[in-house]
Amino acid sequence: MNIWIDNRFYKLKGNLNYTIFQYCAKIGINMPCFCYMEKLSIAANCRICLCEANNALVVSCATILLDNMRIFTKSKRINKAREAVLEFILNNHPLDCPICDQGGDCDLQDIFLNYGSDRGRFYEINKKSIVDLHCVGPFIKTVMTRCIQCTRCVRFVQEISGNFELGVIGRGLNLEIGSYVLNFINDELLGNIIDLCPVGALISMPASFTSRNWEIKYQQSCDILDSLALSIKVGISYNNVKRILPNLDEIYDEWISNKTRFIYDSFNIQRLHYPKLRLFLKYISISWKIAINIFILLINNTKNIIQSYIGPFSSLECVYNLKGFFNSIGCFNIYYFEVDVNIPDFRYTFLLNSTLRELVEVNDFIIIGSNLRLESPLLNSVYRKSYLNNIYFKVYNIGLGLNYINYPIINIGTNLKCLNKYILSLLIVNKYLLFNDYYNLSFFFKKNLFTKNILLGSSSIIRKDSNNILNLIWKLLSKMDINIKKINILSRHLGRISMFELNTIYNIKPLNYFFRIKNDLKHFNFIIGIDNINLRRNKKDINIYLGSFFINSFLELINLILSSSIYVEDLFSYINLEGRFRYTNKIISSSKQIYSDYKIINSLNILMKKITLWNFSIINNFINVINFYILYYNYFNNYNIKYKNIIRNYKLFIQKIDYLSINNNVYLIYLNYYNTKCSNYIFNKIIYNFYNTDIFCKLSSTISLMALKINYKSYL
Repeated sequence: MNIWIDNRFYKLKGNLNYTIFQYCAKIGINMPCFCYMEKLSIAANCRICLCEANNALVVSCATILLDNMRIFTKSKRINKAREAVLEFILNNHPLDCPICDQGGDCDLQDIFLNYGSDRGRFYEINKKSIVDLHCVGPFIKTVMTRCIQCTRCVRFVQEISGNFELGVIGRGLNLEIGSYVLNFINDELLGNIIDLCPVGALISMPASFTSRNWEIKYQQSCDILDSLALSIKVGISYNNVKRILPNLDEIYDEWISNKTRFIYDSFNIQRLHYPKLRLFLKYISISWKIAINIFILLINNTKNIIQSYIGPFSSLECVYNLKGFFNSIGCFNIYYFEVDVNIPDFRYTFLLNSTLRELVEVNDFIIIGSNLRLESPLLNSVYRKSYLNNIYFKVYNIGLGLNYINYPIINIGTNLKCLNKYILSLLIVNKYLLFNDYYNLSFFFKKNLFTKNILLGSSSIIRKDSNNILNLIWKLLSKMDINIKKINILSRHLGRISMFELNTIYNIKPLNYFFRIKNDLKHFNFIIGIDNINLRRNKKDINIYLGSFFINSFLELINLILSSSIYVEDLFSYINLEGRFRYTNKIISSSKQIYSDYKIINSLNILMKKITLWNFSIINNFINVINFYILYYNYFNNYNIKYKNIIRNYKLFIQKIDYLSINNNVYLIYLNYYNTKCSNYIFNKIIYNFYNTDIFCKLSSTISLMALKINYKSYL
């Protein structure tokens, strides 16, 4: 294909379905636009991207390139046409640029500076009045008199979010954006229409009238509230976070959830600026020297059980230093705050085994125990994109029936028996009906087996029989020769991925664990970044909390509080759900008495080693490291014995299944794992309110206001 653009020759090879606007952007020719967006469908209603093709004015964003086409983008005729289009757009546009929050970052200002006229000719036409939207919630401030009807927000809500409550009403002069019914739009990605709006019609409500665009400096970071850890831009002004925006990434789409966008007002609420010690039912501020000495004194006076619980946002550095610290004192009791997590730490048991680009091309999915729109709305948008791109898209759900979803779904059942029957039915068809019919057999495999991806959600992971569920699914799928990439595990939190990545989680309890609890021995609990946990109400126990915020849920049980920084105050590294390395940057400076959690744990580790090896007179009643190993010798023995029994029983279990398969019997007659069973309980919902899931949401006034507006029954 041969084309000429501004008297320059270009030759295109292959069947490239480019529009004029897309190819000009590819070769570096910038053209003005209001309605065009790369991730959305083409509307072509703003007419500002006019160009001249074969002596005719055409809309460049909706015109496909043809052979021997001569295109001009900068002629006088085009500039005059764009000036006329801008004159019509500004006919009903208010002149409130000095008080508009979009000032300085407005596409209309930039385009008018290049193509606009110095005067207007419409003086007698009255400005039309438009009622502001009340369906977008407390996140978005609307000034609809500034709207130019580019319909970016409408297309985003309908195509990406799958919500059809926002649309275009009226015709001609009465055209406006609004909702058909006076209903509240409940969407986890709705805040992205703020970035899509080219003018100041849709503005962030928390950021309104707080700062100007030229006062804000942006730095790159990553989103730790979502397990995909998307790239974000954090805008700061005078050491305060003012905005959080998505950063353009070649790997992921430029969308972020509402929690990520509006969570920044919780960074300064109930912050811990000093270590605190509880004395006589009150907390007093102490220095770090005293706090570390008290910590070591308390851990040395504990002769029974020492254990640690890690929260959902723990970084790789925090987990690594905690593991080294506990290993140095002869202790391995490190648990995740979801204490029922009991699966092996192989990488394919806690990560997605398919990339997001591969998931877009898949037609069939099986979702087990997950409400994907609430657990990971960004991953759910990938499924939504697959639904829009594939005609034969099908999603099967095992768990409670999902109504709060934005693509069609087929509910198979609520428990594991339904999954077993579904997979066995495919095997029976394969074995008995299509064994001699090679044509239909290959077609059946292509359409039903090899294209299916299984997604295990949070409610299937937190169950006590989660390990048995994984073994059951792997054994069934191995009979069908399906690749391990077809099984994807959804981990909601980055802290869980960090623990499994560093082989730190030990949620299998020892044999004498419950015996120790019955004897009411003293527990030393080291709690890191958890906002809610069920602790024993025993006065003998010692509880130490390491976190960034003052927690009220278990405050009366904490003896010592150590203050740490949040993810915008220091550099932290994570592994996201795809297995990619992500990191945060130090964007704002914290208080002088606030340090990162891994530096605090590392200093404790160094001090413990110095005290143990060289100086025994610093702290009284010190227990030697040898006593720790003697104390926990039985614990290691019991753990190893139980682990060997599990391996032996698992081998016998596999042999029995192979014996059954040789005798042409149905696979997995028993849902037994010898001493343990795969229970047939239903997969319960884990999240009932998307805006009330972690400590940042509970402290944010904006997010809490949204959580109050949502009725949890709308998710059922």
